[in-house]
Amino acid sequence: MSDRPRGVTRVAILTLLGGVCLFFYAVFLTALGGMGHAGTYTDPAAIFRFQTLVYPPLFLSLFSVIAAVGIFIRSKFGWYLSILLWILSITYLVYAASSWLLVPAPIGHVLIAAVILVNIIFLAYFQSEEVKSYFNMK
Repeated sequence: MSDRPRGVTRVAILTLLGGVCLFFYAVFLTALGGMGHAGTYTDPAAIFRFQTLVYPPLFLSLFSVIAAVGIFIRSKFGWYLSILLWILSITYLVYAASSWLLVPAPIGHVLIAAVILVNIIFLAYFQSEEVKSYFNMK
């Protein structure tokens, strides 16, 4: 039996589930983007908005899976990657909420605020001495 804190396991599972959800979100957005008509003109600004909407969640989903595996196997890179992941996730979500990229509705902003809050809680938890000693961080 390991001396793994229970919170570390929960954070790893939630990070993995978040990565899977982000992947399917990016696939869903790609499918929606492909529903246009062939041969019609698309302005470059719309293409840029679509790329800023799809590529970051796809990158963050891959990054989440790698960080979750790193947390599960108790490696230092897992600790570093998870901290970086949550910072990048907060940055993207603030950008997306401020530019109305995700959901231009109040419920979308409430959900984004909840995810940002969860990421901040994860960041604070991984800064605790218990977690740092588990990952052999000095």
